[in-house]
Amino acid sequence: MIVAIAWDIEVNEAGSDFPERSQKLWGTSSVNWRTISAYDALQALGKAIDDQAQPTREGVREELSSNFSTPGALRAVKFLDSGDYDGDIQLVEVVKISDRYDFVPLKP
Repeated sequence: MIVAIAWDIEVNEAGSDFPERSQKLWGTSSVNWRTISAYDALQALGKAIDDQAQPTREGVREELSSNFSTPGALRAVKFLDSGDYDGDIQLVEVVKISDRYDFVPLKP
């Protein structure tokens, strides 16, 4: 099975030190695309709320427009005019390894 994820630690093309910093901060050995996505979402939401004098749901939506940008885990968090996240996607294959499953990046 092939799936699309936001980031894979084995690829880490951005060369970010986020995985190492977060592993030390949270005391975990596992940083994955869900960690990165959650961090970026919180950064975006926090900035959208901070940028409003009287925060509202409508105001957050307006703040998260196509000209919005805030630093994320690996790169700036931005959105398209459609409201979709403007970021890279990594294709991986789900592979069974012993008694668990893992993502294996597809070669271009």
